[in-house]
Amino acid sequence: MSKVLYFGLSCKAYLRTFENQSPDVQICCDDCGRLLHKHGRYWRGVVTKHEVILIPIYRWYCPACNKTISLLPEFLIPWARYATWVREAALKRKRKGFSWRQIAESTTTSSVRYSFRTLKRWWARHLHRAANAALWVAGQFIAGGVDEDMLRLYPTMMNPTPMDTLDWLNKLLSRFIPAGASRRGYWTFLNAGLPACSITLINSFSIRRQGARQAKVASKIALKIAWTASCPPDPTKYAPSLVSSVYGILS
Repeated sequence: MSKVLYFGLSCKAYLRTFENQSPDVQICCDDCGRLLHKHGRYWRGVVTKHEVILIPIYRWYCPACNKTISLLPEFLIPWARYATWVREAALKRKRKGFSWRQIAESTTTSSVRYSFRTLKRWWARHLHRAANAALWVAGQFIAGGVDEDMLRLYPTMMNPTPMDTLDWLNKLLSRFIPAGASRRGYWTFLNAGLPACSITLINSFSIRRQGARQAKVASKIALKIAWTASCPPDPTKYAPSLVSSVYGILS
């Protein structure tokens, strides 16, 4: 099991800071609530634009549940080799209309280049992850007491596509991410906040051969799941206009 924490460090800065000492944090078990004990470390390769960097990943242990947790920095997610900002840079270029070859050549060097198949898998997962993330961000606005119909930022209410949801997410993120935090990408900041189940679902979800119709259906399902997870217990206390609008578009 893994947890993602925000350290605000680059890959090399993380290595310099924690090469010989673990992060000074206290972590409690999600199941029993007991304080976890330090439990060693292992080394993991992170692929950046120019090279592969080995960094230490520290582990914590719950003696009551007999469970070990790995603490990942925000530029990594479970089972991913490439740093988050590398993947996000590739996906931004895809939205701008770059070809697969142009994307690969502009975001990595020949020593660490990824395949077109990898890029296509990232793009397909990103479209599905955008649906989860967009309504999670909307839920954070609601929980913070923002009384604004943010679905007005949605590009279209008629036959929405996964690309429309992606555009809506980017508009929400421009308001949600603190100033300066997006210099290394929005997802580097979001990795530590998104529910762990969403990250796990997206990385295990295979949609390689889905057509446009199946992608729309999967996107709508993801929206419903995300809204259910992010909606406060008593939504009438927070932004009723936003709540009614979201439930209307998803019904």
